[in-house]
Amino acid sequence: VLEAGRALLLVDGIDEVPPADREEARRRLTDLLAMYPHNRCLVTVRPLAVAADWLACENFEELRLLPMRDEDVLAFSRAWHATARIECKDIRDAHRAAAEEKNLHALERALEQELARNPTLLHLSRTPLLAAVVCALHRRRRGFLPETRWSLYNAALTMLLGSRDTLRRVGAPEGIVLGVEEHLQLLQRIAAWLARGGYAEFSHTQAQHQIELAMRGMPQVRQQGSPEAVLTHLLNRSGLLQERNETVIQFIHRTFQDYLAAKELQESDGLGELLQHAADEEWQDIVLLAVGHCNRGEVRRLIEGLIAKGDQAEEPRTRDDIHVLAARCALGAVVLEEEVREQIADRVRGLFPPADGTAAAKLASLGSYVFPLVPGPEGLSDREARAVVQVIRDIGGPASLPLLRRFAPHPSPEVRDVLVAAWPRHPAQEYAREVLAHVPLEDAEVVVIDPAMAGALRHCGPLGHVMVDMPVTGADLAQLLPDRGIRELSVIDNPLLDDLSFVRGLSGLTSLSLSVCPRVRRLSALEGLPLASLRLELNEMPKSELACLQQLDRLTDLSLVGTLLDSNIPLPAGHRTVESLRLSSPTNMMINDLSQWPALRELVVRGDCHAYSLLLAASRAPSLSSLDFSITSLRLPRQIVPSVLDKEDGPVPRRPRELEPLPTIRSLTLREVSRGGSTRDLARVFPSLTRLTLEYPEGTALDLTSLSRHRGLIIEVNGRVVRPSRFSSL
Repeated sequence: VLEAGRALLLVDGIDEVPPADREEARRRLTDLLAMYPHNRCLVTVRPLAVAADWLACENFEELRLLPMRDEDVLAFSRAWHATARIECKDIRDAHRAAAEEKNLHALERALEQELARNPTLLHLSRTPLLAAVVCALHRRRRGFLPETRWSLYNAALTMLLGSRDTLRRVGAPEGIVLGVEEHLQLLQRIAAWLARGGYAEFSHTQAQHQIELAMRGMPQVRQQGSPEAVLTHLLNRSGLLQERNETVIQFIHRTFQDYLAAKELQESDGLGELLQHAADEEWQDIVLLAVGHCNRGEVRRLIEGLIAKGDQAEEPRTRDDIHVLAARCALGAVVLEEEVREQIADRVRGLFPPADGTAAAKLASLGSYVFPLVPGPEGLSDREARAVVQVIRDIGGPASLPLLRRFAPHPSPEVRDVLVAAWPRHPAQEYAREVLAHVPLEDAEVVVIDPAMAGALRHCGPLGHVMVDMPVTGADLAQLLPDRGIRELSVIDNPLLDDLSFVRGLSGLTSLSLSVCPRVRRLSALEGLPLASLRLELNEMPKSELACLQQLDRLTDLSLVGTLLDSNIPLPAGHRTVESLRLSSPTNMMINDLSQWPALRELVVRGDCHAYSLLLAASRAPSLSSLDFSITSLRLPRQIVPSVLDKEDGPVPRRPRELEPLPTIRSLTLREVSRGGSTRDLARVFPSLTRLTLEYPEGTALDLTSLSRHRGLIIEVNGRVVRPSRFSSL
């Protein structure tokens, strides 16, 4: 493979090679690359494990690893467990090997569910190292991760700082060996200094100074090396510090920094300092994490101090933030006297309804604790009711359903929209029965994204608009959708739908829209339905399929998108009742006659359409008053008429035929006017205009003076209204 020059050579573990042997490792790698120069090589290493110019002679480029996304974390977990299952091949006992492999599959599924449920755990797993720690903890504890943030961080730190290198049989490459507590004392000293200074990063010199101060009380560390050597060890082996560049260091995760700072402040009797910074956003997580380090008396002192500090705050937002922080601390306390808990509940009760989204998010951070404190809808304004419902929705869970049901009959559309949007967060059937069945949905849009939600619609009352956004066959829709109650139906992004027969079973349906349903080729199932509005994609179907649309005798709004298989005229020959017609095509289209559209009042054309034929067709539409299309120039096209033969003088050239005036057009919209020009043609062809809308690139020259005689005309140019008295060249 190397000789073929198609390999990606991965090199890892250089940071575990003792410094005395790293030059030999570099030489071997250099020789290998020289021998096979056409391959690519990726060396993964901690920043300080090798010198900055270690591989410079080989033209290596330095890259930094970005935080993993949600899907990356899940992919890492799957890869980690797949790798762990390889160990099973080395187990001689076949039954034991099979049991362990089955166990690893179960652990993988359980951890994936836990990552989806626990945002704190997911956020903690953004780097490969920490993701691996979470996977290992989960396996070591047989699927039971620590229940609290404090115990999770403590377990992760113990693994990172203690047993990880020992279990991997990594010695002491820097010549320094530190235990878990020694690591913690050094790191928490740096973390507390960062918090006090409001820093997120620091230099080598600053870190060495803090380490030197800590080492004064740690002779067993001082004997092993200088502050510089200890810092190098922490960067290479702890997994908690990283270099952003050659001069800047930071903690690999802010939560660990805050956890260690809280530990240092608690151990150094710094509760008063925590209270002083309670109103500072950057300190609130430190205050919260400090509760896990405090004894029972310290917890009460801290929480009562927060309540008092919040009561004394002059700014309402500051007061509310501190009271929420006090409640979060109380939730994390193992033991707290009942009178203190009641004081906190009284403060939180006063935070409803939240003033804005930020305040709502703060309340939602308290979880189900706030449910007994939530006010009912009685006496709340529409805005206040919506804010309360948002808090309940964001907390979620089974306990939220009875509270959401209390708000279900609320007349506010905003409250209704929040309740409808919350459906995917809950079991479909249960939420539909308990909440949506009591929500007035006649004027709402309900989005269905899976079969369970579609099947649960039968629990609801009359539905204004249902949007089905999932791949599903027509036969399945016939089974899932209720046969009555749906007024408007949209089906989007559905590669499985090929039959519209299901629509005939939906009594009361007056509007149908299909978007990105590429397999729909036949429209005969629509014939005779009482549809008032219809949006279809043509998907290169034969033009004969459009004939059935003429039998829709209640249709007033028709939109056709796409191209036909056998015609560039993407519309039926005529329609007696359609008042609004919208056409769009990615290819050139023709509109040659609209005389059989007696009710047509509005025509919108998107795409490449011959302007002369379009305007000629528009002139034959008896009732057309609004026209919207694209044209490159304000100079309207003319029809080129061939020369005629005069009997005496020979051929006589004739002038191009100009368009006849269209006196019925009151509203005209011209888009993509790239060449500008004079409005002289517009003034002649559209003598009855009352509104003109123009869209054109900035800098295009437009002369509007020809329209100055159109009394009452309003012109909108790129969203800016220009009054007739102010017409000028733009």
